[in-house]
Amino acid sequence: MREIFKHHGGQFQYPNLTNKVRATFVMSQANVQRLKNLVSTRQPTSLHVSSFTVTCAYIWVCIVKSHAVNDKEVAGENELEAFIFMADCHAGFEPPIPKTSFGNCFTACFLTTKNRQLVAEEGFLTTIELIGEAINKRARNQEEVLKLLEAAALNLEELKSEPLVGVAGLPKLGIYGTDFGWGRPIKTEIISINGVGVISLSECRDSEGDLEIGSSFSKIQMDAFATIFADGLESIGICFYGATVYGSEFRVPTGQGLYPSHIRNFDSLCNIPAGGAFIS
Repeated sequence: MREIFKHHGGQFQYPNLTNKVRATFVMSQANVQRLKNLVSTRQPTSLHVSSFTVTCAYIWVCIVKSHAVNDKEVAGENELEAFIFMADCHAGFEPPIPKTSFGNCFTACFLTTKNRQLVAEEGFLTTIELIGEAINKRARNQEEVLKLLEAAALNLEELKSEPLVGVAGLPKLGIYGTDFGWGRPIKTEIISINGVGVISLSECRDSEGDLEIGSSFSKIQMDAFATIFADGLESIGICFYGATVYGSEFRVPTGQGLYPSHIRNFDSLCNIPAGGAFIS
């Protein structure tokens, strides 16, 4: 697994956090359902239309479009965009995995497509199809798991200079239900997403069915991403629910294309007060 994430000549390089900010967006259960309805109406033959797949597809498209705010990061329409995530292998595995098994069983799913397919009007539906196909082709036995991991490592090495989006975490881990005796977590963060092209995905603490999406971009890209995220949901008839940033919820009025007004800045990490540090 270590080989998969060696993108810099085989040596780990800690990401440059200068001018980077973090924000957590919330995709409500109602919005997820409306995205599913859109897929079932426009593309009824799609595979694996789940909360995970529609959220990942939508976020990937938003991230790719948000690169346009930085000329240095804009990919040509024929350049490749890559996406990697982990899929559960319990179902259909050979030999069958006992239902009482306590361990994990995941495999890497890696896919690429041209930039123009993601930024096109049908980009979201195209991405749903690609993610569904990747899940459908996931490993079914130990030999396939090892082959896919090796292939993913080779693909990442070949694409190390190309845009890559990865997903850390899963909505079904039940992180917010963990209690070691001092209460449930108020807010969870996956630190490893900092500035490396990875988003985090988890369930929400107090709203069943909602999903938290952790992100780490430059301030200018974060502004663009938040606007695209809100406007995109509104454009398909969804009333934007809002976003949660380090425990503080704000609501974005539909039609105004606003973005988070409270985003945590890495330059402030050394002076975090008891309630968290917020930069307006």
